[in-house]
Amino acid sequence: MDRWVMWVAVLAGLGFPVSVYCAVTAHYNRIDAYAQLHVLQMHDARMADFRQKMQLYKNYHARVQLFLDKAKLEGVTDAVWDRRLFNVENRMVTYKDLSAYIRKANHTSNYYFIPAKLELQTPEKAIENKVSGSVFQYYDRSKPILSLTMKGDFLVKNQ
Repeated sequence: MDRWVMWVAVLAGLGFPVSVYCAVTAHYNRIDAYAQLHVLQMHDARMADFRQKMQLYKNYHARVQLFLDKAKLEGVTDAVWDRRLFNVENRMVTYKDLSAYIRKANHTSNYYFIPAKLELQTPEKAIENKVSGSVFQYYDRSKPILSLTMKGDFLVKNQ
């Protein structure tokens, strides 16, 4: 009987470290599995976001293609239009000049303005006095008081 107890003790002594090793290995494998799950969930979320953005792009591309097809049917091609650069930088303008620039930036059937930049700077005196409303109500409208920067392209239809 003592011999049986000794064999059980030896097997238990050898089995305990093996079982601890197996338990620790399983624990680390579980941690690795959770890390891989987290990576896959992030990848899945990114793929879902990509699919959504791709669908938005496809919708946008379809609208652009529809617009281009309609333009082609109407006879609007690059050969029909000339591109002309429009660039005014830091020009002091009057109220009348500003109105003319804004009117010219409108679209008609013969030309189309593509704005890139529009910047108006008011006089420092108006800013210091915290003038509200129209800047022009306190100044002589015939004198240039605004600094205008306006950039863009005009598409002009060939006649």
